Amino acid sequence: LFALYDSNGDGVLDMEEFTNYLTSVFESLAHTPEFQANGVTPQEMAIGTAQQCFEEADENNDGSLTFEEFKEWYQTHDFNERGESD
Repeated sequence: LFALYDSNGDGVLDMEEFTNYLTSVFESLAHTPEFQANGVTPQEMAIGTAQQCFEEADENNDGSLTFEEFKEWYQTHDFNERGESD
């Protein structure tokens, strides 16, 4: 997953890379009743999710996530099949 998000291949994720990836994921889900129940656009959902991830995972507050920071964050969340975190 990390390599998919790291679009410039520099070995870390920045907010823009992660938001862009999440926007594409949420756009593919936008037609579902579950997504529509949130009342937000795919872009808004992506921004909020990315901000939450960076707040929780960017341990050294440098504005980017290493693979280890991302992995730890991802493993501490229970993502169901719709891509939502419980």
